[in-house]
Amino acid sequence: MKKALTIILLVLIAGSLGTLGFFIYKQSQSTTRTVTNTPVSEESPFPMGSSTNPVTTNYNSGNSSTNYPEANQPLGVPNQPALSQMSLAGITVLSINKNLQTFFTDKETGNIYSLDGQNNPTRLSLVTLPGVEESYLGYRNNSLGIILRQIKGLNIVNEIGQIKLDSSAPTTLNPHLWDISLSSLALSPNSQKISFLTEITDKTILYTTDWSLQKPKKLWSSPLSSWNISWPKDSLIVITSKPSYDYPGVAYFLDAQTGKETKILNNINGLNLSVSPNGDKLIYTKSLLSGFSLYSYDTKVEESRLLDFNTLPDKCVWSDNDTLYCAVPKNIPTGHYPDNWYQGKISFSDNVWKIDLKQKTTTIVSTLKGDYDLYNLVINKQTGWLYALNRGDNKLQAFSLKP
Repeated sequence: MKKALTIILLVLIAGSLGTLGFFIYKQSQSTTRTVTNTPVSEESPFPMGSSTNPVTTNYNSGNSSTNYPEANQPLGVPNQPALSQMSLAGITVLSINKNLQTFFTDKETGNIYSLDGQNNPTRLSLVTLPGVEESYLGYRNNSLGIILRQIKGLNIVNEIGQIKLDSSAPTTLNPHLWDISLSSLALSPNSQKISFLTEITDKTILYTTDWSLQKPKKLWSSPLSSWNISWPKDSLIVITSKPSYDYPGVAYFLDAQTGKETKILNNINGLNLSVSPNGDKLIYTKSLLSGFSLYSYDTKVEESRLLDFNTLPDKCVWSDNDTLYCAVPKNIPTGHYPDNWYQGKISFSDNVWKIDLKQKTTTIVSTLKGDYDLYNLVINKQTGWLYALNRGDNKLQAFSLKP
C-alpha cells in the first residue's frame, strides 16, 4: 500500500494533474487510484485571441446535447517565450488601489510574478520553494499576502509570507511554516480574510482569520470529513461535500459573520458547484450512470434548470451575476464524473464559451487547435484578458475578450 501511494505522489509532483486540490481530493477517497499522464499539445501554449465574428445561439432548457457551431479560429498574438516555459501553481486577479492586477506563481520556484496588459511578466519575489502545488494570493497594506502549498514526502506543507508591492526590484520572500493540517482553503472576495477547514479529533472545523493568523474565529463544525469551501461573497461562505459520482452530495450557505447555516442543495450524486458573486445563482453538476449533467440554480426561487452546454464548474469563472466564461469539452467520454477527471483517467479537449444565463445565449470565444483541458479560469476586466491553466502541464493560456 505504501509503495502504491508513493507512486501516486511522484506522478502528482511531476505535474500530471498540477493541482494540490486534486491531491487533497484523492486523500479523501477510500481506495488507491492510478493517475495517468495527460498528453501535452505540441502547439503554442498561448492559444490567445478571440473570434472575429462571434457566433451566438439560443439554447432551450432540457436539451443537453447541443452541437455548437464552429467559430472562426482565434487571432494569433505575440508569444511570451519566458512565460511559455513556466508551469504555474495558480493565477489570480486582485484589486490593488482600485486597479485590477494579475498575478501568478511559478510552480518550479514558488516565485510570484505580475502580468501587464500585454501579458509581459514581471518578477516580484526572490525565493526557492520547489514543487509548489497550489498558491493563494491576497492584498493587504500595499503587500501581497502569500500562501504556498507543497508536497513533502507524505505531508502537505503550508508556507505563508508577504512581499511589498512598492519595490522597484524583486523582494526576498521569507515565508514561515503554517503548521496546521488544512483540508480546504478559500480567500474572501476582497482577499483580506482567510477561511480554512481543519480536521481535529474526528471533527471538521471551519475557521476564519486575517493574514496575521491571530485569533482565528471558529465558525462551523461537522462530525463528517471531506468538505470543500469557497468564498464567492464577503458575507457568504459555501460548504460542499467533496464530489464523487456515487456519493449523494450536499451544499450549505454559511453566513461569514454569524455562522448561520442554510442548506441549499442535497442528495445529488457528484455534486460540484460554483456560486455567482452575489450568491443568487449557481451552476452545479449531477453525476449520471456514465456521464454528468450541468444545471443552473436560482437560490431566491429555489429552482433548477438543466443547461444544454455541459462542463464542470471547475472549468468556469463568473464575469458577473448572470454571465460565465467556461472551457466546454468538445465531447465528453463515457466515465464516472467528476472522479475520472480528477484522477486524470479522462482528459477533455475544450473550446472557450461565454454563457449568459439571463438571456439564455452562448457565444464562442475561441476554438482551440489541439487538446487543451482548461481549469483555474480568471478574468481581468480592465485589461480584457481571460486566463486559464492547462491541466497536465499547468501552462498558462490567455484569451482576449476585447471586441
